[in-house]
Amino acid sequence: MPRRPELVEDLTKFSELGEVPETCRIFSPLYFLFVLVMTLLVTVLLVPALPFVVPFMIWRAIAYSGVQYIRQPKDVRVAIIGGGWSGVQAAARFGEFGITPTCYERGDGLGGTWHKGLKYHGVQIHGAMWITTFGDKNGVVPYSANEDENDGKVIGEEMCNYVNRFANQKDVPGLYKLNSSVKTVKMDSKSVTGTLVIEDSVTGETREEGPFDLIVYASMAVATPCPKLKGADQFLGKQYHTCDWKTEDFDDAVKNNKKVVVVGGSKAACDQMLNFHRAGYTNVTWVYRKSYLFWKYEVTFHDRSFFSILRGISTVMGMLVAVVSPAVAGLFFHANGNCCTFDEKSNFNDWSKFHFGILCPRQRSELAAIALEQRKPGTEPAEFTSKSLKLKNGEEIEADVVIWAVGNSTGIDKLVLEKDGKPFKLDDHSRLFNHFIVPRFPVLASATCLFTTFGPLRAFTSAELATYHLCVRSQLTEDYMESSANSMWSKNSPTKTFIWSSDAAVLRQFLLLHMDLMIRGIEPVHAFFIHSLVTFGFGRQKPLHWNLLPKESNLAAPTSQNPAALELNERAAMEKS
Repeated sequence: MPRRPELVEDLTKFSELGEVPETCRIFSPLYFLFVLVMTLLVTVLLVPALPFVVPFMIWRAIAYSGVQYIRQPKDVRVAIIGGGWSGVQAAARFGEFGITPTCYERGDGLGGTWHKGLKYHGVQIHGAMWITTFGDKNGVVPYSANEDENDGKVIGEEMCNYVNRFANQKDVPGLYKLNSSVKTVKMDSKSVTGTLVIEDSVTGETREEGPFDLIVYASMAVATPCPKLKGADQFLGKQYHTCDWKTEDFDDAVKNNKKVVVVGGSKAACDQMLNFHRAGYTNVTWVYRKSYLFWKYEVTFHDRSFFSILRGISTVMGMLVAVVSPAVAGLFFHANGNCCTFDEKSNFNDWSKFHFGILCPRQRSELAAIALEQRKPGTEPAEFTSKSLKLKNGEEIEADVVIWAVGNSTGIDKLVLEKDGKPFKLDDHSRLFNHFIVPRFPVLASATCLFTTFGPLRAFTSAELATYHLCVRSQLTEDYMESSANSMWSKNSPTKTFIWSSDAAVLRQFLLLHMDLMIRGIEPVHAFFIHSLVTFGFGRQKPLHWNLLPKESNLAAPTSQNPAALELNERAAMEKS
């Protein structure tokens, strides 16, 4: 009977992640050649642009230095859908601007993906704690003052605890209405406001709340339906999406020696295989068409030596090259030691199989130890029989349980939308204005699609952009917003952001998103480069400040529930006198 171990510690310090399992020739001749070529290439491309970029930066600084509120933040009505780290971060940030949002969470507590009712069995944060820390007006609220811990990683339960600790610190829980599942969003074009139809998750009763000037959707990962294969109705086993795979399901499979098949090559698939491997359970088969590419945890973000800082700077240059060719950028990352995969036979240049995933030394060692006979690479499921899963190469695998690790969606498409009493449908191929607002339904915004940085700090910028949109910018027409959205370069869909896309190079779309925002004057050019260099070169992530609001924006509408804002206001008044 396989053992049921502790999967990993609640918190694993960086120093306890183990030795790297592979030989990594960081400074190979190929590395130096690529650094030289890419440096010259970036120089050739960027230097001629300086005469245009510098005046643009000066113009933007002057333009935003004189912005004024045309509407006071305290008078704005904002709703947030979702109680994960993005929703909690956005709620705290809105409070710093003087906006008191009304927040809704379908579960019985905050934590989102990491809440016990939503997280899949054994979910572990792949990135370091400093990547997943929260921000406030003074910078970043660290997970721990201990650098070894802050450079380490945690399991989902401890991440949930951290989300709640931050929320309590910022008086966010009082803003949330729990067990409140938003079912319908209604828009009134005349007043440009929205109302919400909410179902009580416990009683099933519905109510309507609003109106709101903006409704921010802050959900990142909602399970997509399992693929519908031929013969699924006659399959005697069970199918699960990874989001629905709970600890009791894992225990049942191990206890009863069930035949398990894990499908997919993503981060979630790696988590599933690691869970079984750590339990000593081998009655499981791993099916993947291609293994996903990952960054090496200890190389990309954590070794802050002089040479690693240079490597990090070269990584930023490689990311810029991804706009032209993700394959060339991928080869560059491989050469400088950043890139890895759990299947060394995979094509390192297929960067459509990269979703900002990270594998630490411990994970790579354990994945490499999974027996070859448990793996079925280069193929994918074709159909079910009553007792097996048949692959496209003709092979049949007996199965009692099939776990689909095939990606997620934002879940925004599950909302019922009504505009002026008529149904409104989100188009999967439509674009968002500034990667944030639905042009033809402008009371709805997606914090998920505004993927400007990593972890909860994405919502740091979405709250700033929302406040700017509502309080500083003059009201825009739907035609203008749609025209602007359609001219965006990044392929970001409101229903399936590029992070979950399987047909686009994520690095390219990430860079194009930033270029979209910079060209439109939303994001300062220098802010992006500084943020990237600090993150990849120095292993620190700071909030990405856009400075869209009046200088006194952080002093707006302090309340007794926000002592930090009161203190800042008093200090500013003293300095003024």
